[in-house]
This record gives sequence, C-alpha cells and structure tokens, in this order.
Amino acid sequence: MIGEGLNFSICMTALAVIVASTLMASRVVPGWLALLLACIRVAVPFFFFALFDTGQWRFIDDLDYFYLSLGMWETGYTPWSILTNSHGGPLVSVIVGSSHTLFYWVNILAFSLFGPHYYAPIFLNIFFTFVSGYFLFKIADHLSFTTGYRQSLFVFFILHWDIVAWSSFVDLKDPVVLMLTTAAFLLIQAAISEFKIRYLIGLSGVLFLFTTIRHYVPPLVVLATAGWVLLQWRDSRKYILLSLFGLGALLLKPWDTQYMDYFQIQNPLYPALRFILMPQFWTVESPGEDFIEVPQFFHWCFFIPMLLGFLRLAWISPRFRLFLIYFGIMVLFYAVVPQLQGVRQRFQLSFVIIWGQFHFLWELHKFSISRSLSDPASRLLREERSGLIPAEGVL
Repeated sequence: MIGEGLNFSICMTALAVIVASTLMASRVVPGWLALLLACIRVAVPFFFFALFDTGQWRFIDDLDYFYLSLGMWETGYTPWSILTNSHGGPLVSVIVGSSHTLFYWVNILAFSLFGPHYYAPIFLNIFFTFVSGYFLFKIADHLSFTTGYRQSLFVFFILHWDIVAWSSFVDLKDPVVLMLTTAAFLLIQAAISEFKIRYLIGLSGVLFLFTTIRHYVPPLVVLATAGWVLLQWRDSRKYILLSLFGLGALLLKPWDTQYMDYFQIQNPLYPALRFILMPQFWTVESPGEDFIEVPQFFHWCFFIPMLLGFLRLAWISPRFRLFLIYFGIMVLFYAVVPQLQGVRQRFQLSFVIIWGQFHFLWELHKFSISRSLSDPASRLLREERSGLIPAEGVL
C-alpha cells in the first residue's frame, strides 16, 4: 500500500486521471494541449511512485489521513454510506477526533475509485488542481480578461512549481482547500457580475464544506468580501450582500472564545513576512520537505515580480482587489496565529500568488513585443517580408 512500485493498478489510476483531467482542461484550451497538460501532470506522481518512492517524503498529517481513512474503508465505510447514513458523519468525526472530516471522505473516495494505495488520493488531488485551474479561468473571465490571457493563466497555473510540488508527492488536504477557495471566489465574482440567489446558495454550501476541512477560512472569506464591497462596489445591491454577510458571520460564530488564546497580538510585520517567504530554500526546515527546495527557490525569485504584478492588476482591475484584500487578511491572520503558520497554509493562497507572477510575465511579454514593433530595423524587416518595400538587390 506504500512503496508498491510499478504495477497494473497505478497504470490504470494514471490513465483514469489523464482522461478526467483532459476533459476538464479541454473546457479551457484545445484538446491536444489539454491532453499534453494532463500527461505532464500525471507523469510526475506516476514515475515517482512507480520508481522512486522510498517513503522519504512523509508528514505526520498525511500518514494520519491515510491510515485512518484506510481503516474506515476496510471496515465498510464508503463515500455514499457516509453521506446517506444518519450516523455516518458523526461516527467519522468520533473516529478522527475532529469535525474536519472532509479530507478523510476524499481519501475514502480515492480508495473506492483507485484501490487502497497511498498514491490514490494524490492522483485525485491532481484532478482537483485542474478543477481549481478551471475555476481560476472562469474568475478571470468575470474580470473581463481576454481569452488568450485566461488560457495562458490556466496553463501557467497547472504547470506552476508550487502546484506540481504540493499535489504530486504527499497525501495532503491543501489541494482540496485550494479548490474550495477558488470555487468560493468564483461564486462571489459571479454574484457581483449578475446577482442571483443560486450563487449565494452555492457559496453557502462551499463555506459549509470549509467548516469540515479548515474551519477558520469562511469568516475570513466573508470579511474580505465585505471589505471589498464597502470600498469598491458602486452598486446598491452591496447593502443586500453586506446584510447577508453579516448574518453568515453570526451563524458561523468564527471567533469562539476557545480559540482566542491562539492569538498573539504583537508586531505582525516579521511573522507576516516570514509566512510569505518561508522557508528559506537553502535551509528547508524538515528533511521530509526537501521536495519544495526547487519550488521555494522560484518563489523567492518571483517575490518582487509577484508584488509588481499585484500592483498592476490592482490598477487595471478593481475586482482583482478583492483577492489582494483576502491575501492581506490571510497573511495578517497567520502572522498573529503563529501556531497555524506554515508553508502548507500558504498554498491555499497560491492562486493569488500565481496570478501576480503570471501577470508580471504577461506584461513583460507585451513590453518586449512593443519594443520589437517600435524598433526601426525590425519594422523594416517586417515591411520587406510583407512586400511593402523591395528586398535588397531587387531593384
């Protein structure tokens, strides 16, 4: 079940995820590119678990998810029985000792689809990253970016070093958290574009799911959205949304007194900066996390470009400012709650980070093209090739 090597099961699992991921990506990019992206993404965990896995990259959390989920699956729990049995959910909560049961359910779903293997939920996480990428593509559509821009953003997201690293090697819940985060903000952007009750119902469902995987996220999403609505949205409908957000905040009861001891209200600047940049790529904190050394190197290299991308996006797209508000609130939250601070927790913000990095590269590409178009020698060559002027030696 762990370290099984190359076998028929992992081949069939890889094939199934390639098909599912290709179908998802084909909603965004041409079919040939969708298939190529799916093959590249699936190839990483496939070759790792088939040839190189020795258990070197394991956490406490991932083994907890795997063995508890496996035990429930072996005793007869199925994804369907947990949902339909009135005692299913409560019993799972008792077994895992927490209300954070969603990712155990995801693991059981993966075992039901692909068999009781450690890699099963990881391959399912690969598919979830394609779903997140699709949600990001739709968010950019609501923000009125061009089709070419949105498709390029999707490709950059799918192949991004953080996405590849955190979804390809370890059985962790963070890709699911990222998928729910992008789903929540897609529904919020859809409601801003065209206010419909079904968007609010869908958002309520997503925020409820968050309470079963990372309970402190819903109030922060509500807070960020309320802040953006107050500051940016020039529409009378914002008062309806604010009322609903206030009601939702009361129902969520986000700051129960039992959690207040976690807050350490001191100078948040250093812990905020530490959260954004941790760990130093040359001194990764844990031997089990050395798979993030290369992604972390690129994260540091693109830190300033990311900030420049944020500034440009905030200038050209007022609706993007919602994500910057959420980014700032999350960074501040982890700065004052150091017990929860970690590089894994930053992964849920990766869609904002990746967008900032991508936009910097997009603007750089546009600048290089404009410089090329304005260069006299290049313009003369284009005119010659187009037949506007005779080539040398023709006269």
